[in-house]
Amino acid sequence: MKKTILILEPDPDMRSVLARFLASELGKETEIVHADGRDDVLRRLVEDGERYDLLITNLRPESSFGSFIGSVREECPPIPIVLFTGSEIEATDADVDVIVQKTNGIRTLLQIVKDLIAVA
Repeated sequence: MKKTILILEPDPDMRSVLARFLASELGKETEIVHADGRDDVLRRLVEDGERYDLLITNLRPESSFGSFIGSVREECPPIPIVLFTGSEIEATDADVDVIVQKTNGIRTLLQIVKDLIAVA
């Protein structure tokens, strides 16, 4: 069954690199979708009823990140959320499933993505 990952990354260059890397590593059984911002994520999940197997985001926690994640958790079906960030933060503070520090690298993110969507 095809898995779908939604990426919310404000930096277009990073978003492109991340999407291309994940698509090449995860293969044809995984679709990578870009969101244009918080409102786009919520529209896709709530209004349009789209289903995703994983949300990867890099929104800064200090920028009302908590209210965004709270809305996703409250309004949407359960979805694992990975925060791929350069900020130091605890997963419990961010209400996400996993935090991957960018300094740990994109391969660390890949392994976590594989684990969360069960793609071997």
